Amino acid sequence: MVYYTIDLENAVKASVSLGETVRSFIQGMVDGANTIYRVNGIPMKLDLHCVLRWDKSEKDQPFARTIYKEFKEHRGTVNNLLNGADMAVLLTQKEWLLRLPGKKRKTRPL
Repeated sequence: MVYYTIDLENAVKASVSLGETVRSFIQGMVDGANTIYRVNGIPMKLDLHCVLRWDKSEKDQPFARTIYKEFKEHRGTVNNLLNGADMAVLLTQKEWLLRLPGKKRKTRPL
């Protein structure tokens, strides 16, 4: 289950080739991840279940924790958020660094 913000939708529309939609942009990311899994012998495959726009602007959210909390709560329950999928992801136009309490993460370039 993939959700995306209005800001991501606007960025995709402004920067990609003609005819590309947010869904095809996301499908390209899924296909890229599956290629990396296959090449590296990782026995996993992502399938795009559903894509929904979350009608929130990132401009209204100055902190990653705020947008994370609102995203978790916006469909009421985790089951509603998952909508039958194994995981839910929120894609944003802005790059967020979310540090969860008690977790120390080293960041490195991909």
